[in-house]
Amino acid sequence: FDLAIPSMKLIIEAKYIRDGTTSGFNRIIDEIAADTSLYLSLPSPYTQIVPFIWDDTRTVERHAELRSGLLRLNGLAEVVIVSRPGSWIYDIL
Repeated sequence: FDLAIPSMKLIIEAKYIRDGTTSGFNRIIDEIAADTSLYLSLPSPYTQIVPFIWDDTRTVERHAELRSGLLRLNGLAEVVIVSRPGSWIYDIL
């Protein structure tokens, strides 16, 4: 796992979406489902996972569907999805 907070019995799992197609989003769901079955299996000291997903494709119209699908998995406390900005703006003075 990427980050653990033992006092909260929580794992934070970071994922990166590189492919904005259905198969790319399904891959993320499959990976997180595998993570929950692995990391939350007894005798694990952890009881919850929060996936943090960076969407490099900016496919924001699919985020609600992804989030609701992931929250159906047992052991997920919340889902955080962040999109890459449309452009990076730098002001040089």
